[in-house]
Amino acid sequence: METYTSAIRIACTVLSVAMRVMLAVMFVIFISLVITRYFFSYSPSWSEEISRFLLVWISMLGAAVLVVYQDHFALHMLVQKLSPRAKLLHSLVVQIIILVVTAVVFYHAISFANSARDVIAPGSGMSMFWPKLSIPVGMGLMVLFVMVSIFDTIRLITGAKESFLPPQSLFMDNTFRQVDPIVETEGPVVQPESRLP
Repeated sequence: METYTSAIRIACTVLSVAMRVMLAVMFVIFISLVITRYFFSYSPSWSEEISRFLLVWISMLGAAVLVVYQDHFALHMLVQKLSPRAKLLHSLVVQIIILVVTAVVFYHAISFANSARDVIAPGSGMSMFWPKLSIPVGMGLMVLFVMVSIFDTIRLITGAKESFLPPQSLFMDNTFRQVDPIVETEGPVVQPESRLP
């Protein structure tokens, strides 16, 4: 299982670094845009487009990381009333639905991106293939990651004691999942990283 853990850690780390670099580039563009507008009354025509394209890429890559941890925004009111095993079975069904949907979108997104090869963005002069490529890339990563998550959930259903996924806190600061009720302890409270309910 250490091989799977290491592979997921490397993949999520690469995606996190890529998103940080894109965010830094967006920040530099916005700062330079403020400076050029304020001091030179000039706004580069490409700045808004590039920022928008980067934001789309960040969203798609971030969505892939959230999929592996089943951390997309969701309603948990009814799920919290289920038994631990039922929660895992519910999670498995949801992941299979996500796998089917992302696979269908991935299939169609490839032709969608290819159809934009000859379309040129007016401000940057960039082919629209590159921003639209974020959809098949993001969906392809989601397909791979949800398969990893399904495998991990099946392991937990069949008796594995803990998830083989690396701690989610390595890649993101917060989570959309509800926090388990805090149990008073003598020492500091440590949030469990296991996906067992």
